[in-house]
Amino acid sequence: MRVLFLFLALSLFLPAAAGADDNPLPGYESQARAIQKECFAGWEALSPMEARERLEKGFGEVDRLLNAAHKETMKNCRAKAPALEKLLRQDQRAWLKFVSEYVQEAALGFGEGGTVYLNMASSLRLSLWTERIAYLRIVNRGLAEETVQ
Repeated sequence: MRVLFLFLALSLFLPAAAGADDNPLPGYESQARAIQKECFAGWEALSPMEARERLEKGFGEVDRLLNAAHKETMKNCRAKAPALEKLLRQDQRAWLKFVSEYVQEAALGFGEGGTVYLNMASSLRLSLWTERIAYLRIVNRGLAEETVQ
């Protein structure tokens, strides 16, 4: 609920959407979605270990994209909306705590256990990171327009 409120509050402060050229985050999001799609291509033919390796490699790539998206959004917040920077930092910390605990529960099979849950947790983590890039794209879009000279 708190994150939803923060998202709505952030949306009110943002001006109209900037062009894609001003905001690199749509590209980051597209790359993350392509990586995610590649990770699941031919999934049924993979052994559990091969699937895990593919997911971990894909996650590493998406994690780098998320870090770049967060850095870009924080830079734009710092330049144009310092109050937003503080809110976004708090939001990011809360999000990281939530997903860490949620993915850990998924890895444990929500109490059931079993090795299949490790791949489910990795898949979940990849999806959550990709969606976070999409979230940052929305937050960043108005800020990017203002920072371009």
